[in-house]
Amino acid sequence: MNGRSIVPTHWPDLPPLPRFGEPVLVRVKTAPLRSEARQQVRVAAREILAEWSKRPAGVIEWRETPRGPICEPTPDHPTVSLSFSYDGGAGWIGLVRGGTIGIDAMKASPFAEMPAVARLYLGPIASDAIAAATDPARAFALAWTEMEARTKLLRRDLTEWAFDSGPGERSPFVRHRCFDANTVVTVLCAGEQNQAPTSALPVAGHQDASHASSSPRTQKFPLIPKMTIVPDVAVSRRLA
Repeated sequence: MNGRSIVPTHWPDLPPLPRFGEPVLVRVKTAPLRSEARQQVRVAAREILAEWSKRPAGVIEWRETPRGPICEPTPDHPTVSLSFSYDGGAGWIGLVRGGTIGIDAMKASPFAEMPAVARLYLGPIASDAIAAATDPARAFALAWTEMEARTKLLRRDLTEWAFDSGPGERSPFVRHRCFDANTVVTVLCAGEQNQAPTSALPVAGHQDASHASSSPRTQKFPLIPKMTIVPDVAVSRRLA
């Protein structure tokens, strides 16, 4: 259930250019106000993309949408799937090249409505497993962040019993986890590839990221030339 361990980079440190399909997790210390945190996370994301693409951060643009920001492809812009999450004074950025990513962060702390929320949104199988766990708050955080990360990766809206499954069911995605003090961060990736990093970032052609795979056809591009950015909507904040 825990998945692979992933060690976050702590902003303002910049993560190096990763292999294709190798997820990167960045922790950004943010202001408690959500609007300020969103801005701080976006500044950090632009700086990271600027470092990877060797372009000034000021020329990296994206348009905001209800499902998150979308960066329009350009001939020399690196393609990265991004996912954002926020939790109490920290913002999290997940990035992956040549695939799709969804992340979510949550403190493993009990709250009064936890059993009802688990049954309503996670489903009876997951809620029963959480209730029987030695540490229900941690079990809830693991299950909830898994659900939200998968929702973001698939670009879906939150629905009741969206991914009701037992603790032994295998995910079709590659799961990574980070435990930062009392915070659980789940990182899910799809379409991973294991190419080595390349210093030749300019893109030679165009391909829709929705068709990206480990096929040799995608490997002729140093970076797939379309950025897919999954939504950073904190679903757990809009339960009411």
